[in-house]
Amino acid sequence: MIAQLKTSLIQSALPGYDLLPVSKAKTRVILLRHGRSTLNDQGRYQGSSDNSELTAAGDAASETLGRYLAHCPIDAVYASPLKRAQQTVAALLPQLKVPPMRDVVTTPLLKEMHLPEWEGLQYTEVQSRFADLYHRWQTHPDQVQMQTVNAAGAAVSHHPVRDVYERSQEFWQSVLPHHAGQTILVVGHGSSNQALINTALNLPSSKHHALQQTHSGLTVLDVPTALDRAAHLHLLNATLSARLPKLKAGKQGLRLLLLPCGDYRADAKAITALLENETVHAAIIEDPAASAHRPALPPIVADQILQNHPETIRLAVQQMQLSQYWQAAIQRSLTTYDHDQLTTLLIVGQTATLQAGFSSLIQWPQQVANPQLQPYRLTTIHYPKAHPRPILQGFNLVPLPPPQI
Repeated sequence: MIAQLKTSLIQSALPGYDLLPVSKAKTRVILLRHGRSTLNDQGRYQGSSDNSELTAAGDAASETLGRYLAHCPIDAVYASPLKRAQQTVAALLPQLKVPPMRDVVTTPLLKEMHLPEWEGLQYTEVQSRFADLYHRWQTHPDQVQMQTVNAAGAAVSHHPVRDVYERSQEFWQSVLPHHAGQTILVVGHGSSNQALINTALNLPSSKHHALQQTHSGLTVLDVPTALDRAAHLHLLNATLSARLPKLKAGKQGLRLLLLPCGDYRADAKAITALLENETVHAAIIEDPAASAHRPALPPIVADQILQNHPETIRLAVQQMQLSQYWQAAIQRSLTTYDHDQLTTLLIVGQTATLQAGFSSLIQWPQQVANPQLQPYRLTTIHYPKAHPRPILQGFNLVPLPPPQI
């Protein structure tokens, strides 16, 4: 049984994050990756095995998330049956107050990707023992095959990525018709959540590594109930800590930080907090023609958020040159800098300018509607050392407020 909310109790979608009410033709999905687990701490692949449980930090983060979501209009909760996801739900569920949520739908469709040849092995061991297969995983994930055993005990070939994408499509098709105009919370895993997002956005399984999922990170998207159009991605990997999401591929390569500025002056204290403990090596700042009625906001905003970063190299460019400069900066970084270290490049510009550049950077298929950048929210893109393809690491981020006690 799924607990339902009374219409009169529906409140804002997420504290500290402005969202319009979901339309009757869509379902708002709050997607959550489970808290950090024991095998995560050991640097081992978990896959669909159930030999891992939440660490103390993962359990505490899950409870805190529950308090943050306490008064959100959540109509139903769906979860993976694996222990680490169930423990995440057990920690957050008692905190949900509007109304008190007691029922959870557990479905195997949300289980993590099955990686039978790698589960339990350390990441470094997989990279050395399965070098060719690991390279294919990084470059053509949809083509990866592994051997597994079927119910009859016979060895069969298994396509991990294709399988999790098929399950994701089945999940959407079976769940969405029951939640038109509602909000659901889905608690899953790294790869299974990536597959849910990609299938909702109409991204193919070949783009499995196009984005990442962070432990205890919130992702919000509005998915058409009829699945006749691509979903609208609002938010990717927001956490309750005033930090950027952890780099899944390690602290190396190139990281881009995109900060759009709107037509109005806004306080950038929240973004300043996100970058407080980050090293920003260089900043490219759009400097549009200013007037008495329309000040040049990108330089003003950049000055505010970089006030604690005196070491950052700054370059001001005109609007028509911005895309050219940052493309050149990306290529220069990928070809000349020490990839064993992380180079962070901040780009501050008008929303329309950054949107055009963002669409060219992420290299998604033409039939996929590009997510829309929001003013004064931060988007991060990572180019890892080993495979310098763009990974959308965080989207439209602002620090979420601490939960009310």
